[in-house]
Amino acid sequence: MKDEKLYRISLLTSVIGVLVLLIFSYTTNPEVKEISEIGPGDIGSKVEVTGTVEDKYVAQDGHMFFHVKKNGDKIDVALFADNLEGMGLDPEVIEENDRITVSGDIDMYEGELQIIPTKLEIKET
Repeated sequence: MKDEKLYRISLLTSVIGVLVLLIFSYTTNPEVKEISEIGPGDIGSKVEVTGTVEDKYVAQDGHMFFHVKKNGDKIDVALFADNLEGMGLDPEVIEENDRITVSGDIDMYEGELQIIPTKLEIKET
């Protein structure tokens, strides 16, 4: 009887903990930054930047890569096929020189900072 009660308490505590983490992850707002303000100390943090699409490339496996540029500064954006699908985006919708706002996690790949987007919005020109 005591084992069953302990089991129920453990299960309830685990479920509550997972729900709290899930809610926290959805309510954490990215920090709005200029591209020039992003550095290696931001790796792992969530940021939001606005700029213009440059050097768009769509790989055969469906991944899309481009730069977001503003005021002469730029940062790489890596949109993987599953992220595109999860955001309901078609790579053809994003075009060179589109003004966009990208929110996502800062990462480093081959020595270059990049944003792994969780949200992307095309701004009207």
